[in-house]
Amino acid sequence: MKKNNFVNQKSLKLHENLIRSVSDHLEREGYKVTANHIKHPNGSPRNLNGFTPDIRAIKNFEEIIIEVETCTSLLFQNKLKWKRFSFDNRRFWVVVPPECLEAAKMRKETFNIDVEIYCNYPHQEFSIALEAANSK
Repeated sequence: MKKNNFVNQKSLKLHENLIRSVSDHLEREGYKVTANHIKHPNGSPRNLNGFTPDIRAIKNFEEIIIEVETCTSLLFQNKLKWKRFSFDNRRFWVVVPPECLEAAKMRKETFNIDVEIYCNYPHQEFSIALEAANSK
């Protein structure tokens, strides 16, 4: 029981750190950001198609919906959430730590989801240009 609790707490902390890293990066890039799970000063994103994303960013009429996943959440996350976020002419990103990258790519391909997958190292600044992981 304690081992599962530790894994869950570790995954939760990683999830929050990645949300902060991505949110901070997008704000520096001039996006208006709302973020879930981290008590963001702008609040949480609104519900979209039945689910609340981790991050919503808007700049110059461009909207990006972002889900942050850990290896644990990739195993248990509802695939319908990804499908619904990829609708409606908006960009949809999934950000994962390096050890989860292949699982995220496999999920994208298996369920044919229009998503941009990015890899970010915990406790490092998020960099879109350097960490794009969309090549097949």
